[in-house]
Amino acid sequence: MRSGETMRDRRDRSTLHPSSSMAELDQLLGRTLVMVAHPDDECIACGALLQRIREPDVVFATDGAPRDRYFWKSYGSRETYAALREQEARRALAHVGVHQMEFLADAPELRGVLVDQELFRDLPEAFGRFSAVIERVRPDALLTLAYEGGHPDHDACSFLTSLLARDYDLPAWEAPLYHRVELAGKEHRHLGTQTFIGTSGGEIDLRLTPGELRRKRAMTAEYKTQGDFLQVFDIAREVFRPQIEYDYSKPPHEGRLNYEAWQWPMTGADVCASFADFLRAHGLRRRRHA
Repeated sequence: MRSGETMRDRRDRSTLHPSSSMAELDQLLGRTLVMVAHPDDECIACGALLQRIREPDVVFATDGAPRDRYFWKSYGSRETYAALREQEARRALAHVGVHQMEFLADAPELRGVLVDQELFRDLPEAFGRFSAVIERVRPDALLTLAYEGGHPDHDACSFLTSLLARDYDLPAWEAPLYHRVELAGKEHRHLGTQTFIGTSGGEIDLRLTPGELRRKRAMTAEYKTQGDFLQVFDIAREVFRPQIEYDYSKPPHEGRLNYEAWQWPMTGADVCASFADFLRAHGLRRRRHA
């Protein structure tokens, strides 16, 4: 039984919906390394599933603080904002009994490198740090975010996980967060949340128990720096599938990607070019060590 968990919570956790049976999710229920980009990604994507994983370990790939002053100006400095986001993550994960967590950007040699929105520019550093975590933790499976064009850091996590899963012969799973939806011939545009862009047939919807939902709601409440953005998500929804094989040389869908529509300083072409460059370099390294 987890620290702070009551017998009622344990009964709640063991009452699963048929479409989210323990057998279907078995690969994720042992020692799982959750590889996400920012604090709050883990909450929305898998806040309930974390409560079912026996040995969860959460790793954040960036410091959660963009360079753009818009995001941190009310906190005084980018460094203060990053520190607050880390504190929020620790408190949020404590609500679901997760105490094994780390930020790749906390490594002294990577200060100021793994910055929010820029993970695609720092793939070698992130790959090296993720590799070190895998070798230390020795997980049974990896869980990351889908390749969907919502945020370049989410897409970079997807890309890195696909390579690490292959290199370490580990099963990889994914969860969707958000992507841009543009209806043909119409001006209406919105975020498609917690839904994969295309289906593979392996999708598993998790039905949260009352206890899981209560604790996940408490997690969400810790992320005060995010204002009302998390309200666009349905916290009672979580969906997972084995990571599909993506073509990272191309954007995840046609039309404008979400971060392009938000006029961030990168395009899908920029991100894909970084993926292609790293893939070529990684392939060369693998051949030299073969």
